[in-house]
Amino acid sequence: GQLREGRGVLRDGAGGEYEGFWHEDKFHGSGRQLWKDGRCFEGQFLQGRFVGLGRFNWTTPGGALTYDGEYSDDRKHGQGKLMWPDGRSYDGGWLSGRKHDRGESRTQLGDVKVGYWAEDRLIRWETQVSEEEDVNIMLRT
Repeated sequence: GQLREGRGVLRDGAGGEYEGFWHEDKFHGSGRQLWKDGRCFEGQFLQGRFVGLGRFNWTTPGGALTYDGEYSDDRKHGQGKLMWPDGRSYDGGWLSGRKHDRGESRTQLGDVKVGYWAEDRLIRWETQVSEEEDVNIMLRT
């Protein structure tokens, strides 16, 4: 068979579709992949895998979720923002598909906290030093 190269469209006959660039018969470069269940990834591919910047949308019984950010080897990796249908979001670091390092967490009510995560687990919240503490520190030095 002939290897696909350049720009093209693939429809799998089951409701799935890819539109974008190919290299050696794999998704490669910018493209958009749609699945029968409504999931959609639009962004960069490297040898058939999500890499670089991309946006992934999918729907759960609770509504639509969106991740907009960096990928490596099909996983959220680097900086990115995950948004839930109820208004919550996490905007920060990712490592192999999990929240990692510093990130901003927003609640349904819009309250924002900055925290530190390791492999999807919250390690601690960042605390803000009050002006009074700043003054006390300056007076001591």
